[in-house]
Amino acid sequence: MTPPRREMVELAHYLALHGARGGEVNRAVTEGRDVGKYSSCGDLVHCVLYAAGCRSGWINRGEHDGWRMGANLSRLWPLWHRSPLLGLLLPGDVILLDGDRQTAHVAIAVSLSTDRSVLTTADYGQPGGKVLTCQVRVGDRGEVTIRGRRWTHHGSLARVPWTAPALTVGQWLAAHGLDSGPWYERGLTADVLCTPEELDRMAREGTE
Repeated sequence: MTPPRREMVELAHYLALHGARGGEVNRAVTEGRDVGKYSSCGDLVHCVLYAAGCRSGWINRGEHDGWRMGANLSRLWPLWHRSPLLGLLLPGDVILLDGDRQTAHVAIAVSLSTDRSVLTTADYGQPGGKVLTCQVRVGDRGEVTIRGRRWTHHGSLARVPWTAPALTVGQWLAAHGLDSGPWYERGLTADVLCTPEELDRMAREGTE
């Protein structure tokens, strides 16, 4: 099944953009856990993967098979490829920074510039949600650094089992009792968020 990248990108971007700690969107994404010293970066990833149609047993959500403390990152291991390449990254893919450290951080790729020098991601754990745009630095040995952290693992959506229909932003908000409003009129569609090259690669995915 072709990965639902448009839905992943649009929902991740919206939830990060409107994910201020204490807000309704944040509470829905984190199922009310984002308080104190809690790090919610993994909540965004599991939330969006579930909303986009993944029902695997490793999804760590109370709305699925239950949430397990401390398992947000470890349960994503089925996704990871340990030698990430910028040329393979597509919108909606999951990236893990400093994956071999206690300070590991996970985010969802929204868009990578055509020259692969600028990356936009949807993040939680900032605290709360934020859309971050930053420089991508490639070292002499090919190592990639993003926001001063090493990009150690790449989770392609092509590795995810999709078994349920993907929700749009409006459908997700309605399912959580939140006002959807005309979200698509605020420039939050994949056609605006992604580059033409990315949109072309997304359209060809699964056909080559």
